[in-house]
Amino acid sequence: MGTKRVKVLLIEDNPGDARLIHEMLADVQGANFDLEHAGQLSVGLEHMDRGGIQLVLLDLSLPDSHGLDTFAQARAKAPDLPIVVLTGLDDEALALEAVRLGAQDYLVKAQADGNLLVRSMRYAIERKLSQQKLQELYREERRLRREREAEINKRADFTRALVHELKTPLTSIMASSELLADELPDGTLRRLASNLHRGASNLNKRIDELLDVARGELGMLNLNCSQVDVLALLHCVAYDMSSLASREGQSLVLDLPRSLPPVWADEERLQQVVVNLLSNAFKFTPQGGKISLSAAPQNGKVVVHVEDTGSGMSFKEQQHLFEPYHRLETDREHLGGLGLGLSLCKTLVELHGGRIWVSSRRGKGSTFSFSIPVANAGQKRELQTGR
Repeated sequence: MGTKRVKVLLIEDNPGDARLIHEMLADVQGANFDLEHAGQLSVGLEHMDRGGIQLVLLDLSLPDSHGLDTFAQARAKAPDLPIVVLTGLDDEALALEAVRLGAQDYLVKAQADGNLLVRSMRYAIERKLSQQKLQELYREERRLRREREAEINKRADFTRALVHELKTPLTSIMASSELLADELPDGTLRRLASNLHRGASNLNKRIDELLDVARGELGMLNLNCSQVDVLALLHCVAYDMSSLASREGQSLVLDLPRSLPPVWADEERLQQVVVNLLSNAFKFTPQGGKISLSAAPQNGKVVVHVEDTGSGMSFKEQQHLFEPYHRLETDREHLGGLGLGLSLCKTLVELHGGRIWVSSRRGKGSTFSFSIPVANAGQKRELQTGR
């Protein structure tokens, strides 16, 4: 507290005790307390009303009040003032109750000396200041939380409205262009209709991707988990995407074991992660390059690796790779995508309780890896019993 004087109100009906307390404070070097005295609670409350008091020393046995009711009235009058109970009642149960109700300390007159009293008063002031600061921080945190919740709700409403406005006409375009391509004979018009349908389908995927990322950011992306045969899933995805590799002049190589433990996952979302990582590998691997898909059990998880022989990336580029809307400089050569795929993969993997990471060197290709927890015995029993 330094050399600044502290104004203290002593509410004490015994003149002798009041004089003794004044002398005790005067004898402590550097005490820096200015003492005001009130002989009754009602007079003390009037002092508190006038303001300027920084601490109250309160006797519980007064002519116009007695016991904890004395403390209750003083605290109700000035809830922000630190109050130290200084009384002749050596009652531990009463002391504990007074502290529970908000007293900063409970001192028995016969046991207190000047140093103890000064230390208690100083600590009481500091504790009260700390409590007030915490209260201010709590109120600020609550205000910021309310603002954030309001912002989240606005963003959720905006995202839903945006997706609806985009999806409604797009659904019609996709259906019509597909039907038109099927009806037209081979030729320029059919190719144009097919291009229109392919472009609309890609846009539809980007909208779904954007919606998923927004849901993840808002904590609204939910999983429908069950026991998944991850080995069968990997084989299925590789089979579906092998034609894409062939079309790009690339080779897709599987390095999978004969068996893998089942994982506890949302099968559709897990497939989405693998497809995204393979699509990314195809995108950045030149013609004639190789993409490898491998997996192995490790420490209660299944770890999946997607390795490519593409251009790779520097350590600096890897630092922001899983952030939304982040795209590499080399990505500017490739059309399509909002830089959301890897961010969405990270969100989905982490929702499963797993982890995703990348290992890459410029000119040496990249390996994207993620882990998914193995289904435990309790989850297997839950599935078997239908709970």
